[in-house]
Amino acid sequence: TYNGLKFIRVQDGWQAKVDNKKMVFYYLPTQVEDIIIPKEAQQLLLNSPVLVITYNPNARGAQDLGQIQYYLEQVLSGPKRFVARGLTNNTQYTSLQQITCENATQTFPILFFNVNSTTNGTQTTFKNNCITITASRSDTLYKATDRLIYFTLGVMKE
Repeated sequence: TYNGLKFIRVQDGWQAKVDNKKMVFYYLPTQVEDIIIPKEAQQLLLNSPVLVITYNPNARGAQDLGQIQYYLEQVLSGPKRFVARGLTNNTQYTSLQQITCENATQTFPILFFNVNSTTNGTQTTFKNNCITITASRSDTLYKATDRLIYFTLGVMKE
């Protein structure tokens, strides 16, 4: 149990009922508490009716990044938020818009997932309406993804 929510182990991870909707997470809230979301990014996640998620399709672990992008779109889209997907380089995938942090505005914030082998752990930064989440390996970005979701859904306060 975490903040009144009961988590049950299921085949794909951990299931909890949030706002009367069954949801499955990769990690428990206690496993992601060490990931810090900058204050400015918190405000953006809570208040923006639009969120665009992007990544480099040529990055190491691009399959994980695409899966994370889809997962976030499914969980965070709803009547109060429109979530769109893009790529930092769409030459091979023209069905998705080419979107980078340079496109970010207050009404069009960007969430950019990045893999950088020199990064220790997972880092979340905020600059010019772009939240960048960087990890040394693509699979560790799932932990940061659950942290963002828990915060945005109100399961975790900060």
